Amino acid sequence: MSETPALIGSGQGDRRWATLGFDEIMELATRLVSLGAAWTSDPRSFAAAVGWPISASAPGVDQLVTGPGTAKGYVYAREDRVFGVELPITMPVPYDDVDRLGYLFTILSPTLEEALGRSTEPRSTSRHEIVWANDDLRLSLVQTTNDIRLLTFRKEDRQ
Repeated sequence: MSETPALIGSGQGDRRWATLGFDEIMELATRLVSLGAAWTSDPRSFAAAVGWPISASAPGVDQLVTGPGTAKGYVYAREDRVFGVELPITMPVPYDDVDRLGYLFTILSPTLEEALGRSTEPRSTSRHEIVWANDDLRLSLVQTTNDIRLLTFRKEDRQ
């Protein structure tokens, strides 16, 4: 696999619309799934494995340094055991441009299945979420009110 993609920054448009490209999202999803159980050992080992250092910590949440001027990424842990990761796919966008964000989300919607194959879970009923799962992990590509994020959680810890 090539070096870790610079989260948000190589994509289309001006700075406020920077986003990961389709191939970069597929690579990121593949990397997260291929880490196996090793990424759950502690937040710093996960950060080292994906190539983004941790800048600050709060109880249960570590912030990832995903690049200059980017939206924030997070590693969620309990008792030094990682159970989830939240990574920005786009920079936050102006609230008055939500249609453009929805269009981008629609374009990205086949990404997880193309990168990882068929999911063990049915499709999400939400039009703002694309879900992929295997026996251990659940990945969701989620459109929020002002950005798109990739969330990865171990199935045993998901609530």
